[in-house]
Amino acid sequence: MNNRNFSDNIEGTLLVEAFASQNFLRELGAYYLLDRKKYEEIERPFRVFNVLTEEEQEERTKQKTERYYEERPNKTLEEYLRDEVGKVNEEYSYMPIPQTASECSQRLKQVTGVMYFEFLKWKFKNKYGTNPPLKAVQEEIKAIEEFINEAELQPISKAYSDPKTWEIDKIKQAYYEYLRVENGYYEHKKVDYIYGNMPCIVVSFCRLFLPYLLKVKNEIENTTPISMKSLSKSMTLYANDWDYYFNVGNSSDDIVNGFIIPTKEYFETGERAGFMDSLQFMNLLWEQIDFLESNRKKPYSTLKHYESLPITEEQRHVLFGFILKFYNGYPVIEINSRKGEGICLLLIEEAFLRYTGDTPEKKYCHNSKVLHGNTNSEYIILEELPQTYTYNAKDFEEISTKYDWDFYHNVDNIANQKGLVLPVRKYFQVGSRGGFIEPLAFLNLMWQQCIYIRTNESKPHSVITHLKLLPINDKVRHILYGMLLKFEVGGYPVAESSNTPNHNLIMKLIEKEFLNYPEATPEKEFCKQIEYVFKKEEYIADTEKVLLENIPREQTKPDRITEELVKYGFFELPKVTALSKNNQQNLIHLITSQPIPFAIAMLDFLGFLACLEKNFCTVKRDRDKKIGDLLNTNERTIKGNINSMSEYTEENKKRYTAYKHKQSVIKEYNLLK
Repeated sequence: MNNRNFSDNIEGTLLVEAFASQNFLRELGAYYLLDRKKYEEIERPFRVFNVLTEEEQEERTKQKTERYYEERPNKTLEEYLRDEVGKVNEEYSYMPIPQTASECSQRLKQVTGVMYFEFLKWKFKNKYGTNPPLKAVQEEIKAIEEFINEAELQPISKAYSDPKTWEIDKIKQAYYEYLRVENGYYEHKKVDYIYGNMPCIVVSFCRLFLPYLLKVKNEIENTTPISMKSLSKSMTLYANDWDYYFNVGNSSDDIVNGFIIPTKEYFETGERAGFMDSLQFMNLLWEQIDFLESNRKKPYSTLKHYESLPITEEQRHVLFGFILKFYNGYPVIEINSRKGEGICLLLIEEAFLRYTGDTPEKKYCHNSKVLHGNTNSEYIILEELPQTYTYNAKDFEEISTKYDWDFYHNVDNIANQKGLVLPVRKYFQVGSRGGFIEPLAFLNLMWQQCIYIRTNESKPHSVITHLKLLPINDKVRHILYGMLLKFEVGGYPVAESSNTPNHNLIMKLIEKEFLNYPEATPEKEFCKQIEYVFKKEEYIADTEKVLLENIPREQTKPDRITEELVKYGFFELPKVTALSKNNQQNLIHLITSQPIPFAIAMLDFLGFLACLEKNFCTVKRDRDKKIGDLLNTNERTIKGNINSMSEYTEENKKRYTAYKHKQSVIKEYNLLK
């Protein structure tokens, strides 16, 4: 078998891509270097731990400063040094330079090879999804096995010769590296063990990835997925026929024409033709929609019910998509709906989007009223969740309520899911305190204190004394103080409100304790007041009072942004003053009604980014934060989109797309002149 036939037979597999594509190596670098968490999670048995001294910090600062000006990363020098240098007396680890050939070989097999293997698993899952087709697994296995068979036919004498005499062909070089690794060459000759080079590719594919694929293949072959046709044998399904679904009297004309008929076509002649029997799927779907309608106020249990259905993950993903489609698609708009289905649908949206890979449903089930790219990213969690938490329910057992997620996601108990429950859930799972306190455990700890405050409102001194004496450490108490302020009065600073004078006094005492905490903490940012006025509404749950609903001010987004832009000299920019007053307002409306990338491109064209950075910000991070506040998004999104407009950026241009709007914003502006 020659090299040409080898790659032709397995074209498109990860092995061929690793040899042929520069993008593969770029993705590898991004996978680890841009996500330190993944990099740190790899077990490195040769790591040495030490404590940073003042002398080492000074020396490291000099070295990193030089490197900063060589690499020119997309961050300020201050940010770069903070990330790279470390604090005095802080523990750090490093990998000492191996002294022998055997140590180099061990690093290759136990560290960098493993790192590349983890990247390959991620790449495989990203390409084929959570449930890869058996054929795809077989093709990847075939590629590696053919590579090994061909490598075994090469002369070992050539493999042991000087690499300078090897052919330029990368696959030929890989054959020789395979023979070296397998025959112990590097036990006596030092190897370049960095991840991404040829020995690392060989070790990861042949010694680690191949056994992994064989295991996946075995699992697929020994698992018989439950087909839709056999579902009725394993669970109760509706047995309606198409006449039932086409009967307008059973639903409505809009549902029949706008949902039922297109869904039937989708499974018979469309994207999923042959994937599921259309009528069986409709019966499954209709039963689950009825289940949701009957359990609106139990969002978490509803999701768990769906997750327990005896169907494959891919079938569940399709089911989730069509449940969302029935309610206008994703992203879900009315999350705080008082009927309760909004939060149910949001949890389904999260589970739907956590399914990896590009599926037809991710396009077909999108809400047609919402621009593509707009998501509920503030509220849903697509990142990997923590496996463990520093504190869980057992740590607060004696001082907490015992509610489940259904209680906290019930809009009758906490109406403002978007402002309170969802951000707190995300904060403790993947946010600034990700992995620190299990979110349900924290909510139960906090809720018990809310009850105590409400039942002892006439005793402000006793309340604050009670909170100070809770058997928790100072950090947890500080977090508790902040979240109590956020839940009770929307955050700090505490303003005069419609609550009783005693309640207001209690909140101010808590605020004082909260702000007295000596360190700069993420809570001091997260628990700041947001643009809500608070109306006290009481609901009853298990004879205990449940707390407040937040009512947004009647202020449009353009109005709010206009007020902020005035502060930063926006209306003094030459390109803005060139417009009439009426068209200045049309410009604001254009910026606020379009996706974030468009808004960033327009602000850049108008000269606002340069003006803000020059006159109102000391570092770029300040600029990103201010614009993020204006556009109601996070700093990283702002930074990524601004960086994407530079010719010399390594930013992810698939994710951040402001650069695509450079010409369109000019056209839009000229239409206003």
